[in-house]
Amino acid sequence: MSSAITLTDPWTDVYATWRDHFDQTPKVTASDLTRFKAQTDPARYAATVLHLARESKLDPEVLTDAVYSAWLYAENPKRCLPGGSWAELFRLAYNPDHEFFERQN
Repeated sequence: MSSAITLTDPWTDVYATWRDHFDQTPKVTASDLTRFKAQTDPARYAATVLHLARESKLDPEVLTDAVYSAWLYAENPKRCLPGGSWAELFRLAYNPDHEFFERQN
């Protein structure tokens, strides 16, 4: 008699729950992203921000903050997302009115 042990990954369960929530929400809030970030790893956070940006589910200010936060949260950004994905994220997040993109005189 053989019994199989099934291990569940709590990160996967949390990630799936949040992705379902984000998919059902027309606009994702900054507070939702903050709670999600506290419960996930940097790579999944960055990938989710990219997914939400592509789906236009983030307001411009929230998107810019989320991209900047994802970059800082990643100890090594290139391990979280390929360089082209980071470039796409920063392009999608470009908001000339945001303090992150203000010119220094």
